Amino acid sequence: MKYGENITLSVDTPRGLLNALVISQSAMAPECIIECNGRRNMFGGNPLQELQQTTNYINSIDGSFAKSQLGATTYEYRHYPLLGKASVKINRAYMCTPKELNDVRCVAAEIGSILKANLGKQYSFEQAVREYQKWINHYFDYKNTGRISDHTAIGLLTNRTGVCQSIAAVTMLVFPYLGYPVIYVSGDAKGGREWGPHAWNAILTAKGWIHVDFTFGMSGFITPTTNNAIFAKAFMQGHKWDERCFSPQSMTRYTELANGVFNSCVDLFENKKTIFIGDVAITTTEPVLIGNMSDGHWVNLFRLLPLIGGSCELLTKTDQLRICLYDKEIIINNASSIIDGSNGYVSVSVINKFATILGGNDTSIKFKVR
Repeated sequence: MKYGENITLSVDTPRGLLNALVISQSAMAPECIIECNGRRNMFGGNPLQELQQTTNYINSIDGSFAKSQLGATTYEYRHYPLLGKASVKINRAYMCTPKELNDVRCVAAEIGSILKANLGKQYSFEQAVREYQKWINHYFDYKNTGRISDHTAIGLLTNRTGVCQSIAAVTMLVFPYLGYPVIYVSGDAKGGREWGPHAWNAILTAKGWIHVDFTFGMSGFITPTTNNAIFAKAFMQGHKWDERCFSPQSMTRYTELANGVFNSCVDLFENKKTIFIGDVAITTTEPVLIGNMSDGHWVNLFRLLPLIGGSCELLTKTDQLRICLYDKEIIINNASSIIDGSNGYVSVSVINKFATILGGNDTSIKFKVR
């Protein structure tokens, strides 16, 4: 997404509204409007109140990377009785730009690949935690300078210093490449004798959700976790969080919502400013797909990928294109042959290569050109 770009998401089902809220978070667009059509299909007697309650619910269980980088949010709700519509306009101020978001997602994929190679083909959750903690301790220092960059993922990777918020944010992007879904958790923690605001992660394992604090792990012999009964008691003596927002059920619910969006079919329409991700119609300022059937199509990955939690970068020295999506990446060689240098669009042929990294099964993202 371009800096300052606005997007409009249109839905006509309750599930579509939930998906639209998740997509707007993933894209980290500074401004978006979610339009709810078909009032009778979506709402009861009080559309504005129900729309606000739904938005608040998603926000309460939101453990996304976007939330970890959020500075401020405002909502403007509107109801059009004669048209049978309702809408919410969301303005979000993030602590990082869309370009920084793209860059940090790509760097996280590279870090994840390195850590995975260090761990070998088979490793346990405990081994993954130790390897990641070792990496954190080696490359970063905990330091609060009062700058915004102390709290951002891009700031931590650039300056090699940061606070709990930035460490938990980077963990959200790296740990999925080790095979584990991650949630960002905010609450309070006890440092010495005082309690104060703190952030850490909850990681989904075969045992269920396990809280892990890599920030406190920087200054201790072990990484604080809730991995067993003894560790859990120690962890809860120094950490407090809202169980309504970060209960196992709430965290699972949000993960399921996000996965549902990212496993949807993506419909691309040539030379149109609207695409579909599942049951959500998304209108951007410029077409995502340009061209025609006879001369070929070109797709703007920088505009498309953030909507589904992805990123890409051109590696000019090696003439490669890196495409990343949550926990998978693909490197495409001879990138200059598939990139239109005049406008930054990429040959739509990369979509087929990109789709193969998702496994090619019924739960994979599917792209359709129309």
